[in-house]
Amino acid sequence: MNNSLGFVLCVVLSGTAAAQVYKWVDENGVTHYAEVAPHGVPAAEIDIRPPFGVVTGDVTKCHSIRCQGEELDTIKQAETPKLAEVPNQVRGLAFDIFIHIQRGMTEAEVLIRAGKPDLEEIEGTAENSAASASTSKSVNPQTGAVTRNTNIIKNTITEVVKTYYYLPTISDPFTTVITFRGGRVANIQRIRKL
Repeated sequence: MNNSLGFVLCVVLSGTAAAQVYKWVDENGVTHYAEVAPHGVPAAEIDIRPPFGVVTGDVTKCHSIRCQGEELDTIKQAETPKLAEVPNQVRGLAFDIFIHIQRGMTEAEVLIRAGKPDLEEIEGTAENSAASASTSKSVNPQTGAVTRNTNIIKNTITEVVKTYYYLPTISDPFTTVITFRGGRVANIQRIRKL
């Protein structure tokens, strides 16, 4: 008998506690609502249960903070388009455009002629070194000695290596790969899809 009374008491008290929401205002003037009262802050207890026997229009909606947060997440997910739903259209690169792309063209010129690539990959950087040497000869007028001076100048340029891929389409079954070094076309390939 004592066990069943304790069980009934627990069920009644847990139902009462779940139906309560606490409201308080913090020191910045922001109003907060929670299912648990904060410690050290005066909070007003709000009963969110509908009157007994009254059926409201929002019976299917939940009243807990967690449930309301989950509903908001569901609404936000429904509003934002999913990447899987938006297909990437493969544009390819027609032959009449391909023949006008040459080594040495800038990346901007390629984008103007061919448009945005289907895939773009930045492979990293590459260093390009060049050295030049100059020799000068000078004669000392007092002693008549000849002196030769050799100056070696080494220039190192770091270039970004980027690759554009134009994928095959039904009308043009070729993959076009354009590699840029330092913003200029370094290599261009056209590979037939097998």
